[in-house]
Amino acid sequence: MTVRPDPQVARARYEHVCAELVGRRISQVTYWHLHGFGNGPPEWDFGDWHHAEVEVELLTDAGPYTVTWTPTFDDYGIEILREPAFSASQLSTEQPPEFTRAEGHPRWLQLLSSPVREAAIYWETVTRYPTVSFRDGVPVVENREDVRSVPFAQRLDFDDGPVWMLAAIPPTTSDDQPFMGADEVLVVFTAERMLRFGFPDGAFVRSR
Repeated sequence: MTVRPDPQVARARYEHVCAELVGRRISQVTYWHLHGFGNGPPEWDFGDWHHAEVEVELLTDAGPYTVTWTPTFDDYGIEILREPAFSASQLSTEQPPEFTRAEGHPRWLQLLSSPVREAAIYWETVTRYPTVSFRDGVPVVENREDVRSVPFAQRLDFDDGPVWMLAAIPPTTSDDQPFMGADEVLVVFTAERMLRFGFPDGAFVRSR
């Protein structure tokens, strides 16, 4: 049986690690992709957003941090971990994960000339309603209503603008919105795209 961590403790821990990135310089950005998915190299560059898929590894002057989806908050949410994306043993397997070094991409290149200035998190209120079944004709509540906050997106601010990282399944067309709270990672570079993806303006909470 998996024991869900205390939400308040988990939130405080995540916000603390997030705040650690403020003042850090990022020298490398690596997207880790699903191995062997599709018939060619991963398609990840969609202009003002990228499909990192599994994880985004940020190499900073204080060591590696990994931005990835986790089930820490029950539903899938984004989280920053103070560790490298994959261990040496995982990288030495017969089918190691595929990756893309992205810090040289123009979208990242224009940001990384400065350290991280601010960090913020978007917390979405998720409600799970009760499930009712019948036993011998008597209604039984299987799951009681559960309201909680899940971090759907993470923002890092640099001198030349922000970058957002989302736990989401990418949209199928340019006019669609992603499916939020899912087990993939998107990277977004413009506020316009974030609004089109359904995020309200000014909703991120700064981490201190």
